[in-house]
Amino acid sequence: MPKVGAISESLEDYLKIIFQLERERRVARVKDIAARKGVRMASVTGALRRMSREGLVNYGAREFVELTDEGAELARKILQRDEFLRQFLKGTLGLDAEIAEKDACSLEHHLSPETLSRLVALHQFMQTYGHSSSLSRFLEDGTSVPCEECPHSEDPGHEMGAQLPMLSGLEPGTSGLVAWIEGDAIHRLGLVEKGL
Repeated sequence: MPKVGAISESLEDYLKIIFQLERERRVARVKDIAARKGVRMASVTGALRRMSREGLVNYGAREFVELTDEGAELARKILQRDEFLRQFLKGTLGLDAEIAEKDACSLEHHLSPETLSRLVALHQFMQTYGHSSSLSRFLEDGTSVPCEECPHSEDPGHEMGAQLPMLSGLEPGTSGLVAWIEGDAIHRLGLVEKGL
């Protein structure tokens, strides 16, 4: 199965559209795909043939389009990447929702897996150690933080060595926020791609 970023931007867009149509209407038709993408039906047909050869869709002339298991998995990963970028731009960088949406669409096809993995790690760090609000404040109005090394160094439990509770230690029925995932950047990105 191709990985996220391994197929063209256009084919990624088609996969997302088919995935969304299948979820909304249970079926994806060529005319619906064309309408959503804003292209002619002939363009959709050509893309569907390429995706069929890649094993991402099942498609025959004048039939509904269906994602294969591999196509659905790739579409999910692409959508998760897109959602992460929107949330990172909006939540961590404090951008307006409209700007975050536009910029996420521009970034999604041009970031390497390594860069995306580093952004995921940065996001985790900012969330875990409470730096998101300080960063947003600094980006918004230039307000600097009291300590150059750690703006929240006096907050309880903020020391780098502080033990965060483990997910396995939560009692059944208790909710929690996953603030950090141990492992190298590749493993963290893999978990994010799986929707965690």
